[in-house]
Amino acid sequence: MNIIIRKNLIAHKKRNNLTAIIYSLTLGTVIFILMQLRQEFALLSYIHGISDATFSLEAKNYEEYGWTTPYVDPRIITPILVAHEESIDEWAYYTRPLSKEWN
Repeated sequence: MNIIIRKNLIAHKKRNNLTAIIYSLTLGTVIFILMQLRQEFALLSYIHGISDATFSLEAKNYEEYGWTTPYVDPRIITPILVAHEESIDEWAYYTRPLSKEWN
């Protein structure tokens, strides 16, 4: 039986090498795609984490306060954030696209 297997491996050496190369390339491609998907999911999670605010501030009667826009002025909100920083995990200013403001 060993002689038959040995002769078969010798006779099909080129074919076996080609099969091994194709298997390696396929495995490498699958690993590459999985790593790319992992990076994509990490990026999407990061983007979602940035834009997933618990609440947003926007003034409805902004003219009553003498403001020119309905958005909260950072000079007003920053002292409030500093005063309550022990109970705030994270915060960030998120601006609206300027193209909407200029149209």
